[in-house]
Amino acid sequence: MLKAIKYILNFQNPQWNAVLFFHLFFILALCCIHLGFHFLDFLRLQSPQNFFEGALILTSMDAYYYAKGARDFLALLDGSSEWKEILNTLSSLHFLALLGGILAKWTSLEFALTWSSVFLSASTAVMLYLLIYQILKQVVWNLLQILRGLNQPNAESLLFNTFPLCLQFLAFVASLIAILLPSFYQRVGAGYFDTDMLLLTLPLLTFIFLLRFLTRRDLCLKSLALFGISGYLAIAWHNGIQNLLLLGFALFVLLEGIQFLKVRVISRKILAFIAVFLIILTPSSFCFLALVLLLFGIAKLPQKMSVWLIFSLGYAIFFGALNPLFAQINAYIFGATQHANAYVYASVVNGILETMPTSFSALFARSGSLVLFCLAFLGFVAFGVMTFGFWVASLKYSGFLESLFKLPYSCSSCAQDFQESKSLTNLSRPQALLLIFVFFLPFAFLGVASVWLGMRFSFFMTPVIAFGIAFVGLVVLNLLRKFFAIILLASSAVIALWVANLHYQIPPPILKNAEVQAFKDLDFKLHSQDILLSWWDYGYALRYFTKAQVLLDGARHSGAANFPIAKILLSPSLTLFYNFSLEIAQAMQTLPPKQWNQIFEILSHKQGANAYLKELELESKPRALANGAKVYWVLPLRILPLLANINAFVDLDLESGKAHKKNIFVFWDSTQKMSLAPQTTIYLYGDFYTQGIDSQGEESLTQINFGKNSLLLNTHYLKSNMIQILLFANYPNQVTASGDIVRILQLH
Repeated sequence: MLKAIKYILNFQNPQWNAVLFFHLFFILALCCIHLGFHFLDFLRLQSPQNFFEGALILTSMDAYYYAKGARDFLALLDGSSEWKEILNTLSSLHFLALLGGILAKWTSLEFALTWSSVFLSASTAVMLYLLIYQILKQVVWNLLQILRGLNQPNAESLLFNTFPLCLQFLAFVASLIAILLPSFYQRVGAGYFDTDMLLLTLPLLTFIFLLRFLTRRDLCLKSLALFGISGYLAIAWHNGIQNLLLLGFALFVLLEGIQFLKVRVISRKILAFIAVFLIILTPSSFCFLALVLLLFGIAKLPQKMSVWLIFSLGYAIFFGALNPLFAQINAYIFGATQHANAYVYASVVNGILETMPTSFSALFARSGSLVLFCLAFLGFVAFGVMTFGFWVASLKYSGFLESLFKLPYSCSSCAQDFQESKSLTNLSRPQALLLIFVFFLPFAFLGVASVWLGMRFSFFMTPVIAFGIAFVGLVVLNLLRKFFAIILLASSAVIALWVANLHYQIPPPILKNAEVQAFKDLDFKLHSQDILLSWWDYGYALRYFTKAQVLLDGARHSGAANFPIAKILLSPSLTLFYNFSLEIAQAMQTLPPKQWNQIFEILSHKQGANAYLKELELESKPRALANGAKVYWVLPLRILPLLANINAFVDLDLESGKAHKKNIFVFWDSTQKMSLAPQTTIYLYGDFYTQGIDSQGEESLTQINFGKNSLLLNTHYLKSNMIQILLFANYPNQVTASGDIVRILQLH
């Protein structure tokens, strides 16, 4: 471990043992603080309703997808499976599921699912610390060389004494602030078994090896290979990283083109970097193989770099390196509707809470505070200006440097001395620092764009804020270099106060104990051929806790796939509820899973959408399913607040995509008052209800009070199957209902 840290930091000093000690001390402190705070939050979850059979119920909707994969992989490891079966499983499971299965093999499945996110996300703090320290060291070194190039007397005295402890302290503070930001902290807690645990770690590791590769004078194949492998893992872990790296790569190509116009040459090192990046940026099942072949070719025939560049470019063009970026742009920016083969559906992006537009105040809150956000953003921009200055210095635009650094010189002889100074050759690959900034620009853009794209993307502001705070700290320590000890104590007090004033809640378990118990009780009645219908939020959990087939889940919830389920729940026809459910079940049995997204289009192909839906309302028609399969609806009561969200998938014309008239639905705490006065008020009391009429109330509006909650809705929602089934127990014929907190309907 010591050799690895020494290799990454690349710091040679007679006092190496002391430097290494503080590196280990700060890294250990970051990990302990991270683990300690999350353990305290875990203690706050100690309620019987948050645990099932002694294990914490997971806190992410997607967590049970990876949990099922981890459980299946663990079963393979514990069983006597053949290698062929294991290899097939390896190719079909996500890396997180494989990692979870391996950790479960060493510990237990419950421990792996609960604590993997906490322990593995601590690596983000470590990567931030290592990268920030390395960058600060390069910044100070390059500044020193520029000052020497300007013939400044006592150049070292113009900067504070940048002994390693100062840079280590800055890296520690910046990393600590980053991992305690709500945008990061809330997505890596206990039970959050999701890809966020390493979503930043792997790109940061990629940038560490990239910086190492670019700051070496020679073509370091080891650093290039480590950069390529870590970049491949980062994109394979979450394909969204590919888009961020691709945008950064495009900016890099632009800057490199400008430099080429100036110096008329591109080094072999840059060509090798471009070739490797083109491979890892292109999603393909052959990506890793192509990367290995490329690295082998560069190692054996480095003089043929143009050949390897052509090979990478051909690979990228053939497999469509830009396709994922275009898909994301279409989904998040132009994806108000989804155009399928025959009809127009609502986009699922607008139906996910985390991707709905929010406000700048929410972004500031998730970034620590308004003051912290502004300081970090200012520091990040200043870091970019500084790295751009280093790059300009390498191109010998001295006039720009005079205004950029505002150093105390004005005579042209100083500028001439700067141009002719050989110390410019000591600049530690200025493109490297600028490249790091350029690759973090998309992270910053996406973080700020979370105001429009959804708060989930504020997660990517974490490294940006860390770098910004570190650079601000570098400036402050330079100005107040004589008061390092006082700054150390003051910073500790400020951070302690900042942490004490952070107010946010970690995500609770997505289900309660009673709900999971209802799923398990249902599972005792099920066979593998049975079919469960529910809203997609609960698809992964139903797959995990039951053995039946599930139509919708976090992977299959496009507008086309959601429409039939949403139509059943929002229709006022109980007959349609029964007929459409059985039609969907039959289609699931006859169609391959890849076509389940098009079930409605396939079923309505002959008659057309409107005629087909009207026919389903005529009379109940029992249908026998193959292999004696049974159909169940699973409707947790917690689905009620999502009613308007579900309605969005049916509240548009399938031919034109235009929305129907606006409906009213509000879910709130009964103790609060609403500005709208309903004409009808209904009070639910278990098996009966009372109804009151207010002649002065808003016509067609009804308020339903039950327990501590209330609903305000118009007739469209009041007559929907979802309200009638869950609140008024009005069921279709030939349906058996059971359950309270989770309503389970069996169709006969």
